[in-house]
Amino acid sequence: MRVDSISALRALTPTTGDLAELTGYYLPGDGGGGNFYWDGASTAPDNNGTVIQPDSHPTSGRWKRVITAPIDVSWFGAKGDGLTDDTAAITSAVTVATTGSVIFVSKGIYVISTGLNLMYPVTIDLNGATIQFPAAVATTSISAFAVNSDNVTIKNGKILGTFNPATDTPAPGADPIGINNNSSHSNLTVDHIYHRKGAVIRHRCLQWSQPNLYQ
Repeated sequence: MRVDSISALRALTPTTGDLAELTGYYLPGDGGGGNFYWDGASTAPDNNGTVIQPDSHPTSGRWKRVITAPIDVSWFGAKGDGLTDDTAAITSAVTVATTGSVIFVSKGIYVISTGLNLMYPVTIDLNGATIQFPAAVATTSISAFAVNSDNVTIKNGKILGTFNPATDTPAPGADPIGINNNSSHSNLTVDHIYHRKGAVIRHRCLQWSQPNLYQ
């Protein structure tokens, strides 16, 4: 069967052997689509992306995403429109990641208001995307990426601190942290990451793959 949103998938009444083609998370073609199968015995918690519980809330029975590609934050509802707070969606993607997983971020501007904890040796491929702190966190020291594992790679994108868009200058008191490795985990690689407007790096045991640009 074919459905055009995650809400439509939740509304189905599945039976043993059912398969579903999801064309988009909110709308067809928005990057959040994929193939699902019905696992009638599963009691796994709903994570809004790879495990989906129907609206009928059965004790057992879940839609399971067929994962044949890198984990994509769009699977969990991240919009990357520069306006929506995508923290919850990206956090769900990070939580699903296990050793060696790649979290693929489609191009866009992803606003996050709390930090993302990397607990396993994963690769974060921003794929040209921007991680942006909102003005509300200007006086805090949250970390876009808090490294809590050895062998983490973060590459190919931008991390921007809070700033005044009218003057293109950092907001007063801005001190968000782009990448925080204060726990001294080894083999952190930062490759082609652009930091600007207060999004500093705090690091130990860091391998640089140039260019990494700062302003």
